[in-house]
Amino acid sequence: MKSLAIVVLAACSLCLLPACNSNQQGAAPPDGMGNAAVAPAPAPQEDVVVASINGVSVTNSELQDALLQSYGLNLLAELAERDMARQDAADHHVAVSDEDIQAEEDRILIGYRNQLNANQPTTQPDQALSDDERKKLMASLAATQGLSLFELQVAIETNTILRKLVLPVAAQQLTEQNIRARFDMLYGEKVKVRWIRAESIIDIGQIENELKAGQTFEELQRLHAYDSEGRPSAGVTDPFGPKEPAYPPEFRQAAFDLKVGQISDPVQIQDQYFLLQLIDVIPPQHANYADYRDTVKQELFEETIATLITADKQRMAVQLQHDLEIQNPVLRRQYEDKMAELQGTLQAGQKLKAQFEEEPATTRPQDEP
Repeated sequence: MKSLAIVVLAACSLCLLPACNSNQQGAAPPDGMGNAAVAPAPAPQEDVVVASINGVSVTNSELQDALLQSYGLNLLAELAERDMARQDAADHHVAVSDEDIQAEEDRILIGYRNQLNANQPTTQPDQALSDDERKKLMASLAATQGLSLFELQVAIETNTILRKLVLPVAAQQLTEQNIRARFDMLYGEKVKVRWIRAESIIDIGQIENELKAGQTFEELQRLHAYDSEGRPSAGVTDPFGPKEPAYPPEFRQAAFDLKVGQISDPVQIQDQYFLLQLIDVIPPQHANYADYRDTVKQELFEETIATLITADKQRMAVQLQHDLEIQNPVLRRQYEDKMAELQGTLQAGQKLKAQFEEEPATTRPQDEP
Protein backbone atom coordinates (compact mmCIF):
# COMPACT_ATOMS: atom_id res chain seq x y z
CA MET A 1 0.00 0.00 0.00
CA LYS A 2 1.22 3.48 -0.80
CA SER A 3 1.82 5.85 2.05
CA LEU A 4 -1.24 7.97 2.57
CA ALA A 5 -1.31 11.55 3.80
CA ILE A 6 -4.75 13.01 4.50
CA VAL A 7 -4.86 16.78 4.24
CA VAL A 8 -7.92 18.29 5.92
CA LEU A 9 -8.84 21.81 4.86
CA ALA A 10 -10.68 24.22 7.09
CA ALA A 11 -14.35 23.38 6.74
CA CYS A 12 -15.52 26.75 5.50
CA SER A 13 -12.56 27.65 3.29
CA LEU A 14 -14.00 26.26 0.06
CA CYS A 15 -17.39 27.89 0.43
CA LEU A 16 -15.82 31.32 0.95
CA LEU A 17 -13.86 31.32 -2.30
CA PRO A 18 -15.32 33.81 -4.82
CA ALA A 19 -16.73 32.44 -8.03
CA CYS A 20 -14.23 32.46 -10.91
CA ASN A 21 -14.85 34.24 -14.20
CA SER A 22 -12.80 35.07 -17.29
CA ASN A 23 -11.54 38.38 -15.89
CA GLN A 24 -10.09 36.68 -12.85
CA GLN A 25 -8.03 34.16 -14.78
CA GLY A 26 -4.38 34.91 -15.64
CA ALA A 27 -2.70 38.32 -15.16
CA ALA A 28 -4.74 41.45 -14.54
CA PRO A 29 -5.16 43.66 -17.67
CA PRO A 30 -2.86 46.73 -17.89
CA ASP A 31 -4.17 50.15 -16.95
CA GLY A 32 -4.08 53.17 -19.30
CA MET A 33 -0.42 53.93 -18.38
CA GLY A 34 0.74 50.48 -19.52
CA ASN A 35 1.28 49.28 -16.00
CA ALA A 36 -0.20 46.01 -14.88
CA ALA A 37 -3.30 46.76 -12.89
CA VAL A 38 -3.52 45.37 -9.39
CA ALA A 39 -6.67 43.28 -9.05
CA PRO A 40 -8.82 44.53 -6.19
CA ALA A 41 -9.12 42.20 -3.22
CA PRO A 42 -12.41 40.32 -3.34
CA ALA A 43 -14.99 41.53 -0.91
CA PRO A 44 -15.50 39.12 1.98
CA GLN A 45 -18.51 36.90 1.34
CA GLU A 46 -21.26 37.12 3.92
CA ASP A 47 -21.70 34.00 6.06
CA VAL A 48 -24.74 32.03 4.92
CA VAL A 49 -27.64 31.69 7.33
CA VAL A 50 -28.78 28.06 7.51
CA ALA A 51 -31.65 28.55 9.99
CA SER A 52 -33.26 31.16 12.20
CA ILE A 53 -35.78 31.35 15.00
CA ASN A 54 -37.36 34.45 16.53
CA GLY A 55 -34.93 36.63 14.61
CA VAL A 56 -31.84 34.73 15.85
CA SER A 57 -29.80 33.16 13.05
CA VAL A 58 -27.51 30.14 12.89
CA THR A 59 -24.83 30.63 10.26
CA ASN A 60 -23.09 28.08 8.12
CA SER A 61 -19.74 28.62 9.86
CA GLU A 62 -21.31 28.23 13.33
CA LEU A 63 -22.89 24.94 12.30
CA GLN A 64 -19.68 23.65 10.73
CA ASP A 65 -17.62 24.61 13.78
CA ALA A 66 -20.06 22.78 16.05
CA LEU A 67 -20.00 19.70 13.82
CA LEU A 68 -16.20 19.70 13.79
CA GLN A 69 -16.05 19.97 17.57
CA SER A 70 -18.62 17.20 18.09
CA TYR A 71 -17.96 14.66 15.33
CA GLY A 72 -14.91 15.82 13.41
CA LEU A 73 -12.20 13.42 14.55
CA ASN A 74 -14.33 10.25 14.46
CA LEU A 75 -15.70 11.05 11.02
CA LEU A 76 -12.24 11.96 9.76
CA ALA A 77 -10.92 8.55 10.85
CA GLU A 78 -13.82 6.76 9.14
CA LEU A 79 -13.35 8.69 5.89
CA ALA A 80 -9.58 8.11 5.99
CA GLU A 81 -10.12 4.37 6.52
CA ARG A 82 -12.51 4.28 3.56
CA ASP A 83 -10.05 6.17 1.36
CA MET A 84 -7.23 3.84 2.34
CA ALA A 85 -9.42 0.89 1.38
CA ARG A 86 -10.20 2.57 -1.96
CA GLN A 87 -6.50 3.05 -2.55
CA ASP A 88 -5.81 -0.60 -1.72
CA ALA A 89 -8.48 -1.66 -4.20
CA ALA A 90 -6.96 0.53 -6.92
CA ASP A 91 -3.48 -0.85 -6.22
CA HIS A 92 -4.78 -4.41 -6.58
CA HIS A 93 -7.02 -3.61 -9.59
CA VAL A 94 -10.17 -4.56 -7.67
CA ALA A 95 -13.31 -2.81 -8.91
CA VAL A 96 -16.15 -2.09 -6.45
CA SER A 97 -19.52 -1.15 -7.93
CA ASP A 98 -22.63 0.42 -6.45
CA GLU A 99 -24.23 -3.02 -6.78
CA ASP A 100 -21.45 -4.50 -4.61
CA ILE A 101 -22.09 -1.87 -1.91
CA GLN A 102 -25.84 -2.53 -2.07
CA ALA A 103 -25.27 -6.29 -1.75
CA GLU A 104 -23.04 -5.75 1.30
CA GLU A 105 -25.66 -3.50 2.87
CA ASP A 106 -28.28 -6.21 2.28
CA ARG A 107 -26.03 -8.87 3.79
CA ILE A 108 -25.34 -6.76 6.90
CA LEU A 109 -28.97 -5.74 7.40
CA ILE A 110 -30.35 -9.26 6.91
CA GLY A 111 -27.79 -10.58 9.41
CA TYR A 112 -28.77 -7.83 11.84
CA ARG A 113 -32.46 -8.63 11.35
CA ASN A 114 -31.79 -12.31 12.03
CA GLN A 115 -30.05 -11.34 15.27
CA LEU A 116 -33.03 -9.25 16.35
CA ASN A 117 -35.39 -12.12 15.50
CA ALA A 118 -33.22 -14.85 17.03
CA ASN A 119 -36.00 -15.84 19.43
CA GLN A 120 -38.70 -15.59 16.77
CA PRO A 121 -38.11 -18.38 14.24
CA THR A 122 -39.02 -17.61 10.65
CA THR A 123 -39.25 -19.85 7.61
CA GLN A 124 -37.54 -17.20 5.43
CA PRO A 125 -34.68 -15.69 7.44
CA ASP A 126 -32.90 -14.39 4.33
CA GLN A 127 -35.87 -12.94 2.47
CA ALA A 128 -35.41 -9.63 0.64
CA LEU A 129 -35.79 -6.36 2.51
CA SER A 130 -38.62 -3.97 1.81
CA ASP A 131 -37.76 -0.27 1.52
CA ASP A 132 -39.52 0.48 4.79
CA GLU A 133 -37.75 -2.37 6.59
CA ARG A 134 -34.39 -1.26 5.19
CA LYS A 135 -34.85 2.27 6.56
CA LYS A 136 -35.85 1.01 9.99
CA LEU A 137 -32.98 -1.48 10.18
CA MET A 138 -30.44 1.13 9.04
CA ALA A 139 -31.66 3.56 11.71
CA SER A 140 -31.64 0.85 14.40
CA LEU A 141 -28.19 -0.44 13.48
CA ALA A 142 -26.73 3.08 13.35
CA ALA A 143 -28.15 3.84 16.80
CA THR A 144 -26.84 0.54 18.19
CA GLN A 145 -23.34 1.30 16.86
CA GLY A 146 -23.43 4.95 17.96
CA LEU A 147 -23.16 6.19 14.36
CA SER A 148 -25.03 8.59 12.13
CA LEU A 149 -26.62 7.17 8.98
CA PHE A 150 -23.85 8.81 6.93
CA GLU A 151 -21.15 7.21 9.09
CA LEU A 152 -22.86 3.82 8.75
CA GLN A 153 -22.93 4.17 4.96
CA VAL A 154 -19.22 5.01 4.96
CA ALA A 155 -18.52 1.95 7.13
CA ILE A 156 -20.56 -0.27 4.76
CA GLU A 157 -18.60 0.98 1.75
CA THR A 158 -15.31 0.32 3.57
CA ASN A 159 -16.50 -3.17 4.48
CA THR A 160 -17.51 -3.82 0.87
CA ILE A 161 -14.06 -2.90 -0.43
CA LEU A 162 -12.19 -4.91 2.19
CA ARG A 163 -14.46 -7.89 1.62
CA LYS A 164 -13.64 -7.95 -2.09
CA LEU A 165 -9.95 -7.62 -1.33
CA VAL A 166 -9.83 -10.59 1.08
CA LEU A 167 -12.18 -12.92 -0.85
CA PRO A 168 -9.37 -14.69 -2.77
CA VAL A 169 -7.41 -15.34 0.43
CA ALA A 170 -10.50 -16.63 2.23
CA ALA A 171 -11.31 -18.93 -0.69
CA GLN A 172 -7.78 -20.41 -0.58
CA GLN A 173 -8.23 -21.26 3.10
CA LEU A 174 -11.53 -23.05 2.45
CA THR A 175 -9.95 -26.48 2.07
CA GLU A 176 -11.75 -29.77 2.69
CA GLN A 177 -9.47 -30.37 5.67
CA ASN A 178 -10.46 -27.03 7.25
CA ILE A 179 -14.16 -27.64 6.60
CA ARG A 180 -13.93 -31.07 8.25
CA ALA A 181 -12.05 -29.62 11.22
CA ARG A 182 -14.76 -27.00 11.63
CA PHE A 183 -17.44 -29.73 11.52
CA ASP A 184 -15.61 -31.75 14.19
CA MET A 185 -15.30 -28.62 16.35
CA LEU A 186 -19.05 -27.97 16.11
CA TYR A 187 -20.40 -31.48 16.34
CA GLY A 188 -17.58 -33.59 17.82
CA GLU A 189 -16.76 -34.38 21.44
CA LYS A 190 -16.48 -31.37 23.76
CA VAL A 191 -15.27 -30.77 27.30
CA LYS A 192 -16.03 -28.27 30.03
CA VAL A 193 -13.40 -27.26 32.62
CA ARG A 194 -12.83 -25.09 35.65
CA TRP A 195 -9.61 -23.06 35.63
CA ILE A 196 -7.41 -20.98 37.90
CA ARG A 197 -4.76 -18.59 36.56
CA ALA A 198 -1.62 -17.42 38.38
CA GLU A 199 1.16 -15.03 37.45
CA SER A 200 4.10 -17.25 38.46
CA ILE A 201 5.03 -20.88 38.93
CA ILE A 202 5.53 -20.12 42.66
CA ASP A 203 1.92 -18.93 42.97
CA ILE A 204 0.59 -21.94 41.10
CA GLY A 205 2.71 -24.22 43.34
CA GLN A 206 1.12 -22.66 46.41
CA ILE A 207 -2.34 -23.41 44.99
CA GLU A 208 -1.30 -27.03 44.38
CA ASN A 209 -0.17 -27.29 48.02
CA GLU A 210 -3.55 -26.00 49.18
CA LEU A 211 -5.23 -28.66 47.05
CA LYS A 212 -3.05 -31.35 48.65
CA ALA A 213 -3.98 -29.94 52.08
CA GLY A 214 -7.63 -30.74 51.41
CA GLN A 215 -9.16 -27.64 49.86
CA THR A 216 -11.35 -28.26 46.85
CA PHE A 217 -10.79 -26.76 43.41
CA GLU A 218 -14.08 -24.84 43.69
CA GLU A 219 -13.02 -23.32 47.03
CA LEU A 220 -9.73 -22.17 45.54
CA GLN A 221 -11.56 -20.80 42.50
CA ARG A 222 -13.54 -18.51 44.78
CA LEU A 223 -10.39 -17.52 46.66
CA HIS A 224 -8.54 -16.69 43.44
CA ALA A 225 -11.49 -15.31 41.46
CA TYR A 226 -9.70 -12.00 40.79
CA ASP A 227 -6.09 -10.92 40.83
CA SER A 228 -4.73 -7.81 42.53
CA GLU A 229 -5.58 -5.64 39.51
CA GLY A 230 -9.20 -6.77 39.46
CA ARG A 231 -8.93 -9.07 36.44
CA PRO A 232 -10.74 -12.43 36.42
CA SER A 233 -8.25 -15.15 37.34
CA ALA A 234 -10.59 -18.12 37.67
CA GLY A 235 -13.66 -19.35 35.89
CA VAL A 236 -15.56 -22.06 34.03
CA THR A 237 -15.44 -22.52 30.26
CA ASP A 238 -18.27 -23.15 27.90
CA PRO A 239 -18.09 -26.59 26.24
CA PHE A 240 -15.34 -26.57 23.59
CA GLY A 241 -13.80 -28.97 21.13
CA PRO A 242 -10.19 -30.05 20.56
CA LYS A 243 -9.75 -27.48 17.78
CA GLU A 244 -11.72 -24.58 19.26
CA PRO A 245 -9.69 -21.44 18.30
CA ALA A 246 -11.00 -19.42 21.25
CA TYR A 247 -8.66 -21.38 23.55
CA PRO A 248 -4.86 -21.75 23.18
CA PRO A 249 -3.60 -25.15 21.96
CA GLU A 250 -1.88 -25.86 25.31
CA PHE A 251 -5.13 -25.23 27.16
CA ARG A 252 -7.13 -27.50 24.84
CA GLN A 253 -4.56 -30.30 24.99
CA ALA A 254 -4.44 -30.26 28.78
CA ALA A 255 -8.24 -30.29 29.04
CA PHE A 256 -8.69 -33.26 26.69
CA ASP A 257 -6.00 -35.25 28.53
CA LEU A 258 -8.03 -35.19 31.78
CA LYS A 259 -10.67 -37.48 33.20
CA VAL A 260 -13.78 -36.03 34.86
CA GLY A 261 -12.81 -34.55 38.25
CA GLN A 262 -9.07 -34.77 37.54
CA ILE A 263 -6.84 -31.70 37.98
CA SER A 264 -4.09 -30.93 35.48
CA ASP A 265 -0.44 -30.24 36.07
CA PRO A 266 0.48 -26.53 35.70
CA VAL A 267 -0.06 -25.35 32.13
CA GLN A 268 2.12 -22.46 30.97
CA ILE A 269 0.63 -20.15 28.34
CA GLN A 270 3.04 -17.32 27.52
CA ASP A 271 3.92 -15.73 30.90
CA GLN A 272 0.95 -17.13 32.86
CA TYR A 273 0.19 -20.45 34.52
CA PHE A 274 -3.09 -22.38 34.71
CA LEU A 275 -4.58 -25.29 36.62
CA LEU A 276 -7.57 -27.03 35.02
CA GLN A 277 -10.17 -29.41 36.38
CA LEU A 278 -12.37 -31.37 33.99
CA ILE A 279 -16.05 -30.96 34.84
CA ASP A 280 -17.80 -32.78 32.04
CA VAL A 281 -17.36 -34.54 28.70
CA ILE A 282 -20.08 -33.89 26.13
CA PRO A 283 -20.31 -36.80 23.66
CA PRO A 284 -20.30 -36.05 19.92
CA GLN A 285 -23.60 -35.26 18.25
CA HIS A 286 -24.96 -37.76 15.75
CA ALA A 287 -24.52 -35.45 12.76
CA ASN A 288 -23.74 -36.63 9.24
CA TYR A 289 -20.88 -34.67 7.67
CA ALA A 290 -22.44 -34.79 4.19
CA ASP A 291 -25.68 -33.27 5.52
CA TYR A 292 -23.96 -30.34 7.23
CA ARG A 293 -20.98 -29.76 4.95
CA ASP A 294 -22.39 -26.88 2.88
CA THR A 295 -23.68 -25.02 5.95
CA VAL A 296 -20.39 -25.49 7.80
CA LYS A 297 -18.47 -24.39 4.70
CA GLN A 298 -20.44 -21.13 4.40
CA GLU A 299 -20.08 -20.37 8.13
CA LEU A 300 -16.33 -20.99 7.95
CA PHE A 301 -16.03 -18.83 4.84
CA GLU A 302 -17.81 -15.87 6.48
CA GLU A 303 -15.81 -16.26 9.68
CA THR A 304 -12.53 -16.29 7.72
CA ILE A 305 -13.57 -13.16 5.80
CA ALA A 306 -14.44 -11.37 9.06
CA THR A 307 -11.08 -12.33 10.58
CA LEU A 308 -9.17 -11.06 7.53
CA ILE A 309 -11.15 -7.79 7.44
CA THR A 310 -10.44 -7.21 11.13
CA ALA A 311 -6.72 -7.73 10.51
CA ASP A 312 -6.83 -5.25 7.61
CA LYS A 313 -8.57 -2.63 9.75
CA GLN A 314 -5.99 -3.04 12.51
CA ARG A 315 -3.22 -2.56 9.95
CA MET A 316 -4.90 0.59 8.61
CA ALA A 317 -5.35 1.98 12.12
CA VAL A 318 -1.61 1.65 12.72
CA GLN A 319 -0.83 3.35 9.40
CA LEU A 320 -3.26 6.18 10.12
CA GLN A 321 -1.57 6.85 13.44
CA HIS A 322 1.78 7.25 11.67
CA ASP A 323 0.81 8.88 8.36
CA LEU A 324 -2.19 11.08 9.10
CA GLU A 325 -1.50 14.78 8.49
CA ILE A 326 -4.13 17.19 9.77
CA GLN A 327 -4.09 20.86 8.80
CA ASN A 328 -7.38 21.91 10.36
CA PRO A 329 -6.48 23.33 13.81
CA VAL A 330 -9.66 22.03 15.52
CA LEU A 331 -9.18 18.49 14.27
CA ARG A 332 -5.44 18.58 14.90
CA ARG A 333 -6.02 19.59 18.52
CA GLN A 334 -8.61 16.81 18.95
CA TYR A 335 -6.18 14.29 17.49
CA GLU A 336 -3.29 15.43 19.70
CA ASP A 337 -5.52 15.34 22.80
CA LYS A 338 -6.67 11.83 21.93
CA MET A 339 -3.12 10.61 21.39
CA ALA A 340 -2.01 12.21 24.68
CA GLU A 341 -4.93 10.53 26.48
CA LEU A 342 -4.05 7.12 25.05
CA GLN A 343 -0.36 7.59 25.85
CA GLY A 344 -1.20 8.66 29.41
CA THR A 345 -3.38 5.59 29.93
CA LEU A 346 -0.62 3.34 28.60
CA GLN A 347 2.06 4.93 30.79
CA ALA A 348 -0.15 4.72 33.90
CA GLY A 349 -0.76 1.02 33.27
CA GLN A 350 2.95 0.36 32.76
CA LYS A 351 3.84 2.30 35.92
CA LEU A 352 1.27 0.40 37.99
CA LYS A 353 2.52 -2.93 36.65
CA ALA A 354 6.15 -1.99 37.39
CA GLN A 355 5.29 -0.93 40.95
CA PHE A 356 3.38 -4.15 41.54
CA GLU A 357 6.24 -6.30 40.25
CA GLU A 358 8.81 -4.44 42.39
CA GLU A 359 6.88 -4.90 45.66
CA PRO A 360 7.81 -7.91 47.82
CA ALA A 361 5.15 -10.59 47.63
CA THR A 362 4.32 -10.19 51.35
CA THR A 363 3.38 -6.51 50.90
CA ARG A 364 1.10 -7.01 47.91
CA PRO A 365 -2.64 -6.70 48.51
CA GLN A 366 -4.40 -10.04 48.69
CA ASP A 367 -6.82 -11.04 45.94
CA GLU A 368 -10.48 -10.63 46.79
CA PRO A 369 -12.24 -13.97 47.30
